[in-house]
Amino acid sequence: MAPTSDVRQVIRWCVLLGFIYLAYLYLNSAAYSAWVSGGPPNPYPIGWSRRALGHLFFSAAALFLGIGLFRGILTFPKVGRGALVLLAIGLLLVAAPYIGRFVLADRCLDQGGSWSSQTIQCSNE
Repeated sequence: MAPTSDVRQVIRWCVLLGFIYLAYLYLNSAAYSAWVSGGPPNPYPIGWSRRALGHLFFSAAALFLGIGLFRGILTFPKVGRGALVLLAIGLLLVAAPYIGRFVLADRCLDQGGSWSSQTIQCSNE
């Protein structure tokens, strides 16, 4: 094995492990947010449940991006179709919570409500 190949292997594994750790952190946050949304009484259960769903998407995105990069780094200048598909799915999963929040805020404002970014809720006063 050439030295550049060894360095590439180390980078691949470090990137994969880093994204797995990031996925774990977001999954933990999603579980906590889901618990808060349905567990103890709080003033914003809908906001917590939306946060849980968003962090679940981010967790899945981190896994797809990590695996896509892991596969893509191996053959770097020439990235395979499988790695590109995984990266595209990961990017779509990252964008999904933002798109969903935009749609909710737009619908709220169209109905004459007031959107709160802090609570991730619409208030129709």
